[in-house]
Amino acid sequence: MKECPKCGELDDPHWRPRIFDFEVDFCHLSDLETFMPDLAAQLKESKPKVTLEQGAYVYKRTGTNYIWRMWRPLFNVRGWAPKKYYDSAGSARSASHKSAFYSARIKKIVREKNHHAQSKLPILAYKPER
Repeated sequence: MKECPKCGELDDPHWRPRIFDFEVDFCHLSDLETFMPDLAAQLKESKPKVTLEQGAYVYKRTGTNYIWRMWRPLFNVRGWAPKKYYDSAGSARSASHKSAFYSARIKKIVREKNHHAQSKLPILAYKPER
């Protein structure tokens, strides 16, 4: 929940920060109808993924009826995509997770290829020599 340092006004607690992009807040459309009904009606009428500017924020409705909100000056700099604004390298933990995910994906691909290859091989009977 955000608080204005000058006047002390608090945001509605329904606004939560996105997990991987802390500069974007989100809430569900049904929650927005309770505390900002005019804005909710405008967003309902618009198509998903259309940006609507109102006050100090810009808003966007997703296909699953979540509303994203970002401060307008920041939106003018970076838009909705954080890739243009952040370093893509990430933290050491993120890098280790990416490498572990990549390794698991490669192992799965190899396993699937070997499975298909073994199903095409003829079955040979093994006869031990005496």
